[in-house]
Amino acid sequence: MTRQRYGDITGRYVIYRGEDAKVEDVQYLNVEEYLKLLDK
Repeated sequence: MTRQRYGDITGRYVIYRGEDAKVEDVQYLNVEEYLKLLDK
């Protein structure tokens, strides 16, 4: 269902309040930094 609506999944991400990190194939992104990137 997701693929039909948004296309192929290219990665797995968690947006949260902690520091950026990568654990196995999941990237954890800091919410404040993520939102700053969207504003560009």
